[in-house]
Amino acid sequence: MSVGGTLTSAGESARRSVKWIDRVSLALAVPAGAVTVLMMLHVIVDVAGRSILGQPLPSTLEIVSYWWMVVAVFAGLGYALLRGDHVRATVVTDALSASWRRWADVLALALLGLFAAGVAVFGLFAAVEGAWIGQTVLSAVPVPVWPAMFAIPLGAGCLVLQCFSQIIGVFSVPGSSR
Repeated sequence: MSVGGTLTSAGESARRSVKWIDRVSLALAVPAGAVTVLMMLHVIVDVAGRSILGQPLPSTLEIVSYWWMVVAVFAGLGYALLRGDHVRATVVTDALSASWRRWADVLALALLGLFAAGVAVFGLFAAVEGAWIGQTVLSAVPVPVWPAMFAIPLGAGCLVLQCFSQIIGVFSVPGSSR
């Protein structure tokens, strides 16, 4: 039973059972942050080389676009949902009662989870195909892109798990929504 808004024993058990998902989201956020720093340093060196030496780093645009950005965005998706950092338009849901707001949150999380599952599946097919053919972007220096493509199903899959965890969280705390 709930007393004073605390978790029920079943709710506590359910929430503990999905805590590992939060740890996976956090674990993927670390490379997302590291890649963001690498991307920043890469662009700084490119701009400095272009401005000071008159010679930019070859294939910077391709490496930033096909490697750094893909990993930075997709690896951080689950963590962003965990922290509540996604953009939320609450114009309609703010007018709902707490009970209806919970159901709206569950519906939104379920739809997001389904969309992310589709991205994960199709992203995995694309990554496997890219690996099979050795997908490369032609530029000043050819850049293989297939390894970074695996960040798409990995990050989207983590987002699916985080949606599931958030849905459990909505039902674990009586009267709560995200």
